[in-house]
Amino acid sequence: MLTVEINVKGIEEISEEVKRKIERFTDLLLKHTVERLTDKIPVRTGRMRESVYVEQHASGFKVGIGAPYAVFVEYGTAPHMIYPVHAKALRFEVGGEIVFAKSVFHPGTQAQWIIHRTANEIIQDVEMLWEQA
Repeated sequence: MLTVEINVKGIEEISEEVKRKIERFTDLLLKHTVERLTDKIPVRTGRMRESVYVEQHASGFKVGIGAPYAVFVEYGTAPHMIYPVHAKALRFEVGGEIVFAKSVFHPGTQAQWIIHRTANEIIQDVEMLWEQA
């Protein structure tokens, strides 16, 4: 599971007006984070985008991607062999033709850095979002 977590500390000791501004800021920041994150997720089936979740708590929130394969999209994969797990052969399509194989070599995938890029963008946008609040 991959997440961006933001916490606000010491809110109990400040005025109601500042508390309201912090709540508006937190709402803007949360919406902005979800939008930025969702926009970066590649869409093939839509399952990864649908797995974006939000956990809110007293001091902040956590936004994450719940799809079990999100970590492989984020960090990429090294070249590796793929073998069938629940069948005798792998079945896939190449150029419109159905192909069966006992194993295939996967060249690996490049890291997408979805969470990392989102976190860096959010850091850049904090001041602008505070002013909006």
